Amino acid sequence: MTSELELQLQRTVDRLRSMSAAQISRESRDEAARSLVGQLAAFSRPGTTVPVVAPTALGDQLAVIGREFINSTTPDQHEWAIEQLKALRQSL
Repeated sequence: MTSELELQLQRTVDRLRSMSAAQISRESRDEAARSLVGQLAAFSRPGTTVPVVAPTALGDQLAVIGREFINSTTPDQHEWAIEQLKALRQSL
């Protein structure tokens, strides 16, 4: 399961990193990415406030928060995250 989550995380991170600030900011894509980052952080570090970063840094932020999520959550939560990452990537 974790390997599937790692794969989906890396694909989504790569997609975000390949986009320009203008592309990420279009159609609230940055808001969707920030929302998922916040949700993942809430699982791994409840009560933590995730800083708002520039659109071009969202891929890096997702990589860090996603790794923390993988290391601190359960397989059921991993299933949820896989679906969320796929949905985000498809919306980009």
